[in-house]
Amino acid sequence: MPRRPHYAAVLDDDPVSDEILWEMWVNGFGRAADLRPQCWIAIEKSGEEDAKVALAGLLHLVTIARDQGAMSEDDIMAFDETGRLLFSVRGC
Repeated sequence: MPRRPHYAAVLDDDPVSDEILWEMWVNGFGRAADLRPQCWIAIEKSGEEDAKVALAGLLHLVTIARDQGAMSEDDIMAFDETGRLLFSVRGC
């Protein structure tokens, strides 16, 4: 069986705070999802549990980046502090 490719976000970080700048990538992902929602719905309806969980997580991040989520400011700050664990590949 052919080996599956590994996909990962490539992100920059703020040179002053060393914070990972994930919002720009997630906003781009959200715009792509908005352009072809039927493709993402197909993943939600698939039997691929890992893909469904990953998509749900990404879409949750989109709501945070768009400031549409129900997370408190403290929860968002806690997410930012653990961002390095979630996004392991960074830009130049």
